[in-house]
Amino acid sequence: MHEWKMIEPDGRKLGVDKPFNHELWFCMAAAKLVHQRENDEISRQITDYMLHMKSQFTVYRTGLLSHNGMKTGELKGDLKAWLRRLYCAVAKKGITPKRKDRIEYERAYHLFSLYAFAWLYLFYPEAEIFHSKKFARLKQFGFIEENFVSFPQKNIYAYGYNSPAYELPFVEYVFRTGRDEQCAERLLTLHQQYNIALDDGSYTENVPDAITLDARIYEMMQYYKLKEIYHE
Repeated sequence: MHEWKMIEPDGRKLGVDKPFNHELWFCMAAAKLVHQRENDEISRQITDYMLHMKSQFTVYRTGLLSHNGMKTGELKGDLKAWLRRLYCAVAKKGITPKRKDRIEYERAYHLFSLYAFAWLYLFYPEAEIFHSKKFARLKQFGFIEENFVSFPQKNIYAYGYNSPAYELPFVEYVFRTGRDEQCAERLLTLHQQYNIALDDGSYTENVPDAITLDARIYEMMQYYKLKEIYHE
């Protein structure tokens, strides 16, 4: 099946982690690991996954990445995911009660996935996936900054969780658009407008999980670290 399965610390096997971005981040984490310390078995798993990656995610015509685009090999689960994607494409909205507008939900996660793709590109720029039309559409959607400027306040998965201000500058820099610095300045301003609490200046306004949001500032720091490494 060319994917990773979840294993609990006590050894329990939980099966495939179905959302594509989870599997993608597993791959990114593994790539960063072997970049620091060689491991033939992990390298083999990365190579195998990336060779078959293109068939494991779905991109809308607009270039937006479908959150549940991964095939699991289980007929019931795959059929349910396919029907959900079809409904979203026609109705322009989702059917999950907790995420009533699925397109908005997926838009909030698009850069989270593209950030992981950017890391993989740094390590494996010649990989087939990065020269495919499918990835080109996905990447182009991410480069349209206006796609990530305005989100409904109810969309807690955008600036309050997967902040574009932390992710898009890194993506822009890795793929050499030349717009990363302007992007960082503009989106950080928006990040503050969306999230800053006036009473204490913390990023907790409209934020459901402040601890996670605070932790994700490392995504932005990787951008500045990369610029420092290349003296730019």
